[in-house]
Amino acid sequence: MAQSAFVTGGTGFIGINLIERLVNQGWNVTALHRATSDLTYLKRFPIELAEGTITDKDSLERSIPERTDVVFHVAGDTNFSSEKAIRELGYRIQPMEVAVKDNYDWLVKEGLLGQSG
Repeated sequence: MAQSAFVTGGTGFIGINLIERLVNQGWNVTALHRATSDLTYLKRFPIELAEGTITDKDSLERSIPERTDVVFHVAGDTNFSSEKAIRELGYRIQPMEVAVKDNYDWLVKEGLLGQSG
């Protein structure tokens, strides 16, 4: 049985490339997108599209398929203004809370701009 992935940020540079690689490796992929997103590139792939937003926990819970093996959280705000730094934290926390609550085996998250280990 193929592994399944839920991807946030699928319309962005990292997300599109991640989805392409997952599909090429035989994964079943569901990509979260905002209602206003340009889906031109996502529609090239045989994936499920889920409308929602990472800032709304309810839409996340509705969007993530029940049988999801891995949540790839690669969405974020690419605006570099300092006012948006607080909002960026919310972008990181909501999907992680949902993934932990629903007991997904894996959560893969990319880092923040300027973050170091």
